[in-house]
Amino acid sequence: MHADSFPLFATAAKGTEGLLRDELRERRFRGVKATRGGVHFEGSLREALRACLELRIAQRVLVELASFPCDSADELYEGVKAFPWASFTSSRHTVAVRVEGRATGVVHTVFAAQKVKDAICDSLRARYGERPNVDRDDPDLPIFVLLKNGEATVYADASGEPLFKRGYRLEHLEAPLKETLAAAIVRWSGWRGDGDFVDPMCGSGTIAIEAAMLAQQIAPGLDRGRFAVERFAAFSDADRSSASELRDRLEGEVRPPGEGRVLVADADPEACRIARANAERADVKLLVREAFLDELSLTRDDATIVTNPPYGERLELGRDLERGLRHLMTLRCRSVHLLAGSESVAQALGERPTRWLDLANGDLPVRLLSFE
Repeated sequence: MHADSFPLFATAAKGTEGLLRDELRERRFRGVKATRGGVHFEGSLREALRACLELRIAQRVLVELASFPCDSADELYEGVKAFPWASFTSSRHTVAVRVEGRATGVVHTVFAAQKVKDAICDSLRARYGERPNVDRDDPDLPIFVLLKNGEATVYADASGEPLFKRGYRLEHLEAPLKETLAAAIVRWSGWRGDGDFVDPMCGSGTIAIEAAMLAQQIAPGLDRGRFAVERFAAFSDADRSSASELRDRLEGEVRPPGEGRVLVADADPEACRIARANAERADVKLLVREAFLDELSLTRDDATIVTNPPYGERLELGRDLERGLRHLMTLRCRSVHLLAGSESVAQALGERPTRWLDLANGDLPVRLLSFE
């Protein structure tokens, strides 16, 4: 590991870890290794910022600061206090602490967060003579601590707000799909702007917008403003200059829509309106049509169909949807990819998928089915 590097961790939704690993390798990050819940890699704070700007599937980017044995509240306090906090923040900056997991003698996350906060504040008070303030909504230094297997791992959250908050989706329908999960689905489909991309049940348009952003090489974090890492005391003036150059480079890589069109449809006129509005905010081109699923026709046989049918709490599978799904499977195209949240969706297709991926949409287990 380089002298100015940290262990970094990009968190991922269940089932998307392998896709995120491949994305990190494609973006030429170092030390990439997938594990449950995300992907380890390494780099400087500049690389942490680059990850926040460029990664489409990651939910958060965490900078590991310390790891130590922890079997009691006292060990948690002392282990956190031992870190040189003045290198990352000061008494003039705000902090917030989030804790997950448990350790022997530390089973309540609210109590654990208080111990961590006290350790950070006491360390800074010893250095500056005063404690920093807490800001749970918009802290300069968001801290995340994981208690697991008798160890505490302390992270600084480089992303701040979750990375699925791209900024383009101000309106959505019931049970929206997170942008990061939509990006994972697009990557799984294999579509890279070649041939048409079709979502015939587009809802708020999230899957199609993520596809269009990928095809036009729009970095997902470009419209986010500052990330938390840019407010760390350890993020130097040279880092800020580099961040400005990185954003300029990413802006310069954006390209206009290519030959592969992004076509979406929905039977709900309100969904079509919202999809258009969200696409306009994302500065991508969608061709939107109000139509029922069984009315879908394709003009090219190299189209990739990717969609999220209504399921679970959204809507029980009715005869119209079942008929539409069967029609979908008769179309001449490159491949079909459906996010199935119930057995009824899978059964309605009448075919065995070529491959599948088990995912979670929020708390709901779903299976991504591919027919190729």
